Amino acid sequence: MRIVSLAMVLALVSMVLTGPVFAQGVNLVMPERGLTNEEIERNKAIDEAYRNAKKKIPDQKPSSDPWGNVRASGSPSQPAAAAKPAPQKTTKSQPTQR
Repeated sequence: MRIVSLAMVLALVSMVLTGPVFAQGVNLVMPERGLTNEEIERNKAIDEAYRNAKKKIPDQKPSSDPWGNVRASGSPSQPAAAAKPAPQKTTKSQPTQR
């Protein structure tokens, strides 16, 4: 009797574990239909309008980088030699004693 109940438990466990495997084989997704000629022409018109709209966008100016000539890595936008020299500091003269 024990052998029969053990066999039944093993059979039940194997069915529970293999159930999802068999469920994956079912195709529940509808097959994809082909596009009609009208849809193809509409898609071409949309693509052409997109390309024309992109041509109308002006070129973007490169971003100015105020720290470009200070950084050591990468290529700076302006060479360090062409940078403006820093203004010299002027000091107040000490009043003379009389």
